[in-house]
Amino acid sequence: KESLLWSLYGYCLNECGDTVKACEVVAKGLSKLPGDENLKQNLELLREGKKMKMKGYGEMWLQFHLESLATIQKQQMAAMGGRRRVVRK
Repeated sequence: KESLLWSLYGYCLNECGDTVKACEVVAKGLSKLPGDENLKQNLELLREGKKMKMKGYGEMWLQFHLESLATIQKQQMAAMGGRRRVVRK
């Protein structure tokens, strides 16, 4: 009963264009794991027609390589303050 699997399946369905089925899958996962915040957030995003946020799963999500490396790097740069740090000697 791992919420990542429910979200992963829902993410794949959503990316294929089947948003209704993705909502059903994430809702079913939420019924099996009622207290999971990631599933709740992703279900709300799907219902609003937005993209799912998988960042909450961290490294476990990144191992599937479903997002481009550039997207991941942009998110990491934004978390660091949005610019590269230059160390000068």
